[in-house]
Amino acid sequence: MVKGCERRLVIYKSKNSKYFSEVHFIMKEDLDGKKENRRDIIAEANKIVDEANMQGELGGRKRKKLSKLLFFLLGCAFSSAFFLILAHFNII
Repeated sequence: MVKGCERRLVIYKSKNSKYFSEVHFIMKEDLDGKKENRRDIIAEANKIVDEANMQGELGGRKRKKLSKLLFFLLGCAFSSAFFLILAHFNII
């Protein structure tokens, strides 16, 4: 919960992110509102959002690779079991 009447807030609205629709950044109180700082603040907010998006995408890639490996190993196990059953009954 945000309390106080003089909080500075930067709202980042994303159109192409699959994780965030809107991100709110509460700025530190010791920052002044000069134009040079505004550019730095916006750049920092963009960097944070990009890092969060990249971490989400990398996590999804790892899960996809892991699931592909799991399905490959399960396929090998089932085909091995199938041929062992056929060999046991002298079918092949």
